[in-house]
Amino acid sequence: MSEPFIFISSHRVKEGRLEELRVLCAEYADFVEAHEPRAMGFRLSMDDDGPRLSHVIVQPDAAAMDEHMKLAHQRIGAALELVDTTSIEVHGEPGPVLAEALRHNAEMGVPVTIASERLGGFARPAAA
Repeated sequence: MSEPFIFISSHRVKEGRLEELRVLCAEYADFVEAHEPRAMGFRLSMDDDGPRLSHVIVQPDAAAMDEHMKLAHQRIGAALELVDTTSIEVHGEPGPVLAEALRHNAEMGVPVTIASERLGGFARPAAA
């Protein structure tokens, strides 16, 4: 089994945009589930202490993450109108599409962490 690629981002919801974001998140999650059969996991969560969104996606590899970026770019762009990105964390070596997006975010002052050195761990296939 290949090493999974993990992407985590955190966002502060813009004033007055929370309900719009809730609708968009539901549509985005449905889109990923329907159009990305290789995605191993996908979660959008709201922080209990305030309007902060966490986005986690687990892909089988960096190429699948790049494909996600291409397929979902319109939905990602729409979501970015409703939030301010506060951090991005990547586990694995990014492909060229994600690398460009990470570079752009870093230039905009978003803290970007890339953890490409694997020290240990494992991934199991989903239970039947």
